[in-house]
Amino acid sequence: MSTGIAEEGIRTLGKDQPAPLPVQAIDHATGYLLAAATLRGLTERARTGRGFEARASLARTAQSLIGGPRRDGSGDDWSEDPESTAFGTARRLKSPVTIDDEPLRWDRPAARFGSSPPVW
Repeated sequence: MSTGIAEEGIRTLGKDQPAPLPVQAIDHATGYLLAAATLRGLTERARTGRGFEARASLARTAQSLIGGPRRDGSGDDWSEDPESTAFGTARRLKSPVTIDDEPLRWDRPAARFGSSPPVW
């Protein structure tokens, strides 16, 4: 909460003190960046046989998120199709990025923490 994103929680959630957002955007975004770098590295190794190094920084991700475009909370921010979840009917926030104009999609709806067995 030291990056200033908690300030966004004050505005978004209408609180009078710093509040975390419903998702830990810095952690999630950094994880997505590292996943993309991993795929890039595997592709590079398959293509050339060489290794690949990637680095990520939570502070740099925070800077990118804070400095990036802001959504206004209009209906444009949400997926068109509602889905049934463990919490009731819900819609997902649209992803800020796509790959080859393909939106993100999930095979399973949102579930309660601890409701899935810990298996690989």
